[in-house]
Amino acid sequence: MKKKTHLQLIEEMKEHLLTLEKQQNKQKVHIDTILQNEKFNQMSNRQLKEIEKKIVKYLDNYLKETFEAFEEEMNKMRSRIQRLEKELAQEKERKGPVSPNKDPSPRIFVDNLTLDKLITINNIAQLGVKDLSGKLNIGTAPLESSAGFEKEQSEETDKNE
Repeated sequence: MKKKTHLQLIEEMKEHLLTLEKQQNKQKVHIDTILQNEKFNQMSNRQLKEIEKKIVKYLDNYLKETFEAFEEEMNKMRSRIQRLEKELAQEKERKGPVSPNKDPSPRIFVDNLTLDKLITINNIAQLGVKDLSGKLNIGTAPLESSAGFEKEQSEETDKNE
């Protein structure tokens, strides 16, 4: 059995009321037709009012029964919602506040990185690298020559200043 929301129940009630109103209008038209009939024109007003009272009483009883059923269903839905809200609050208290991890990715320190093949279009940021520091030796330069290179760089910067 499919559970219905409050809005669906209210919409069903509205549709049902419209149907009942249409039925009542049809009955009124039918009563008017009967009144126009010659045979019933001879009836006294008292008899017609009794028939009308019976019809109204029947419709009132029917509407009351229908509304009571809908009201009972709505009360059940309200109690279910309250129970579920309490359960949700208890579950939230039990689990505690949910806090997202501020730095979910681990830090990896690389001492040495050797590239076999250099691609001209490379985007290191796509690999998730946030910070690069240190020296980058490209080619077959020996480690001893890198010290000389540093001296040359420092001399050039001193001259430029």
